[in-house]
Amino acid sequence: MMSESEAQPQQGQMILTPFQIKKFEHLFHTLYDTHKDMTVSRQDFFELLKKTARIRQWKTGSPGYKKAAERLAGFWSALMTGNKRYRNNALQAHIKLDEWLQYWSDFVMAAYDEGDFPVKSCHRIAPVSYAWHTNFLEFLFELMDVSGDGVIDKSEFTNCFAEFSLSPEECGKAFDEMSKDGEIKKDEFAKLWYQYLTSTEESDPGNSLLGKLYTPAE
Repeated sequence: MMSESEAQPQQGQMILTPFQIKKFEHLFHTLYDTHKDMTVSRQDFFELLKKTARIRQWKTGSPGYKKAAERLAGFWSALMTGNKRYRNNALQAHIKLDEWLQYWSDFVMAAYDEGDFPVKSCHRIAPVSYAWHTNFLEFLFELMDVSGDGVIDKSEFTNCFAEFSLSPEECGKAFDEMSKDGEIKKDEFAKLWYQYLTSTEESDPGNSLLGKLYTPAE
């Protein structure tokens, strides 16, 4: 008879469905791998800072720019720390796609354990903290909410992701699939983000958060 520990998936075991893998590959290529070299590195986060500054029209050295730089540096550090156990070389200063997928597979496992967002950590084998995800979610929402009115409208959503090479038509369609009354509130955005990260149902609206799913090969 199989024991309870044997029956349950363990940390380090790939549990992502093909659809989930496609979503995390899309997240990798669209939002993080800004240099398109199939890795995520500190240089990608520098480029992400430049994109952030263009979206918010912040000049280098301005208060908004400095705050964004500090937050992004913290996200990079937390991602590298959390991803350390998946890298063959602890001194490796970038994250490869297969390591990225394993990291998120364990995140999804932890999400299923906790049953809701935010997901704090995974402790099945080695502790991995996901605390930075909540702050990153807030960063993304604030990045898009240019008006500061506490909601994201279609133009804000479209203008933000145009910086990540998503077409206005694609963004507009995605926004319509997710929004209620032409806007997305902060709590709704959190639910959509969690849905994007964890859902296995292709019809769930959160799967439209980053537009049409694709990989560079397509």
